[in-house]
Amino acid sequence: MTTPIGPPRLLASFTEAARTTAEFWLLQASYGALKAHTPDADPRVILVLPGFGGGDITTHQLRRFLNDKGHQAYGWDGGVNTGPSGGVFKHVKDRLNQLTKTHQGQKVTVIGHSLGGIYARELARAFPKKVEQVLTLGSPFGAGLHPQSTHSLVRKAFELINGKDNPFLHNLDLARQCLAPPPVPTTSIYSRSDGVVHWKTCLNPKQGQSENVEVQGSHCGLVMNPLAFVVIADRLSQPAEAWHPFTPETYSSWLFRPDQAHHAFEPPLMEKITKSRRIDLFR
Repeated sequence: MTTPIGPPRLLASFTEAARTTAEFWLLQASYGALKAHTPDADPRVILVLPGFGGGDITTHQLRRFLNDKGHQAYGWDGGVNTGPSGGVFKHVKDRLNQLTKTHQGQKVTVIGHSLGGIYARELARAFPKKVEQVLTLGSPFGAGLHPQSTHSLVRKAFELINGKDNPFLHNLDLARQCLAPPPVPTTSIYSRSDGVVHWKTCLNPKQGQSENVEVQGSHCGLVMNPLAFVVIADRLSQPAEAWHPFTPETYSSWLFRPDQAHHAFEPPLMEKITKSRRIDLFR
């Protein structure tokens, strides 16, 4: 049995909009320093997937930063992300194939915000030879095992659009699969003051080349959070063949705390994952 995880803290939810606005203005104020004092890297091809209810406009600041750092960052070009229905997985697969073809077989880094991060993980699970690494921002890939962990209004909107019987809400095999990290380097960036999803559902198990990095911020604001951008720049600066965990001490000037990383600690569950039926979302 897993310990139930409830909704995010009420104060975090109540202040979510105000904190997102503050993060936007903090990004504008610190943008020059971010560009100058984050690691440079060989150019990467990057696909950025928006969260539920978002679109390419919500990831614009992140893609602007990535492009200014010399990468080639692309939006998902799929309109508003209304959830895992209506051919969304076919679209994401086609978008990945389009980018690998355009860039002559180069692997793609996939960054996803919230629900978009769950798409990113499953894309890497299905096509590990085409995905270099995955970075997620406030993505509750453990929420399938904890139905009450998402803000009630967001969950109701999801159910209204995608149906109350959607597999992402009730399929236990899929819930276990989503929690397991994909077979590529995977970083989950999360905030304990997330006002939309409970932060514990954003934690990778301590398994393979996966990690969890905490930043201070809101849920919606993670796509414009300066600290999240520092982590992303650092992860992109690693050689593909020499992955190592994020080291917060390197960025003490950005007020990263050298705390021990949090991990999902459910070893019996991980044993069940290996025995679960694999669900192919991209057939």
